Parts: sequence; C-alpha cells; structure tokens
Amino acid sequence: MVPHEAAQSVSPLETSGEVLTVLADATCRAMLEAMADEALTAAELAETTGIPLSTVYRKLDQLIDTRLVVSTYRLGVDGKHPRQYRCNFDQILIQMAAGSERALHVSIR
Repeated sequence: MVPHEAAQSVSPLETSGEVLTVLADATCRAMLEAMADEALTAAELAETTGIPLSTVYRKLDQLIDTRLVVSTYRLGVDGKHPRQYRCNFDQILIQMAAGSERALHVSIR
C-alpha cells in the first residue's frame, strides 16, 4: 500500500464545496467506507456496496477529482492488472472561521 501524503489543504471555496458535495452524497460515503481498510476494484466496490457498476465508475470520477481517492494497478498472476481504488486520507477536518470573513477551510490528512 502506498503511504498517505502529508496533509493537503483544500482552501479555495470552490474546491471545499466540491469536497463537501461529495461527502454529502450517501453513495460516495458508502464507497469511501468500503475502501477505508483496503483498496478495491470497481467490481469489488459494486459487489461490496450493492451500488450499480456504472454508478461506481461515475462516483469514482468525483472522488478522484476531489483527491479523496487514488487509483493504482493491482498486479495479477494471470497477467491482468485491474485498477484498484483506495482512500487517500486518514482524516478530513472541516473548519469555518467566525467573524467578518467567514472562511471555510477543508484539510485532508
């Protein structure tokens, strides 16, 4: 397994909004939960979560775009090397500063 990167800060409001949108999506959350302990292929994600494979691929695109998930190749003894997906974080911190400049800040560790 590839080690997690150091904390990445996602501060622009647009990117923070994308992360929050993904986290608000029950399907994305179910997929993240399934990938919490191990990397899974799209087919394994569909089987584990009961989510249709076409939806899994669509949601994986969103999760990868927000950098919450990364993909690698799984080496197979049969010569096939399917893509596998894993969470790219241990923790997500969402902070909103009070005051005149209500700044939203998302940190992914």
